[in-house]
Amino acid sequence: MPIIPPSFKLVPRQVREGKEYKADAGALRQLKIIRHVFDSCDTIIVATDAGREGELIFRLIYTYLNCTKPFKRLWISSLTDKAIKEGLQKLKQGSDYDSLYHAAKARSEADWLVGINASQALSIAAGQGTYSLGRVQTPTLAMICKRYMENRNFVSVPFWQVKIQTEKAGIPFAALSGERYENRQNADAVLRLLQENKTLQVQSVKKKEVNQESPLLYDLTTLQKEANSKHGFSADKTLSIAQKLYEAKLTTYPRT
Repeated sequence: MPIIPPSFKLVPRQVREGKEYKADAGALRQLKIIRHVFDSCDTIIVATDAGREGELIFRLIYTYLNCTKPFKRLWISSLTDKAIKEGLQKLKQGSDYDSLYHAAKARSEADWLVGINASQALSIAAGQGTYSLGRVQTPTLAMICKRYMENRNFVSVPFWQVKIQTEKAGIPFAALSGERYENRQNADAVLRLLQENKTLQVQSVKKKEVNQESPLLYDLTTLQKEANSKHGFSADKTLSIAQKLYEAKLTTYPRT
């Protein structure tokens, strides 16, 4: 400990066969096809997803195949014919996205380093069993546990408010007391006083103008939250639907 490799070596996806891991034959076939395409062209147009992970996927393949061909970036968030044509007319230099690639590469390597070292340290400290920690999963689990403990330890405090139905100039409305009463007897006393007097006095009126901007377009997280709230969809189901709509050219890229 700590486990820090001198460098991160790129290898094709591994699959388990018996007690050993071997390169996935399907991945090797696909890499062979990509190598042939790279060797057959003068310039590469990168059309992976317009995002950090999409950039990383291309760069890893490009590096693994030791390709040195120049490449340009197609950066679009919609698969409509119009968007694709406009994107092809406005190709960007591949080097414009070097920082995005380095950010994605750093994220990937950090995930590995944190995951393997933290998991190993926790497993050793526990003395028995194997435990998994991760850069994202562990803080997320901590937030869930914190919220769970807050809910479990919450002690509700009952209170009462006075609500009446009345009208003014023929317009009915409801009035709710701003004060909260710790016991029902006090609330009932106020209610009886109102019933005896049969009048309410408006002490102040406040008016203000507000401008409400139209809501922003959905990002994936907001879409998943609302789909779960309104329809009970899981995050995976919402993502799957959004991906299908994107592939059908009905929506923009869902992960941006």
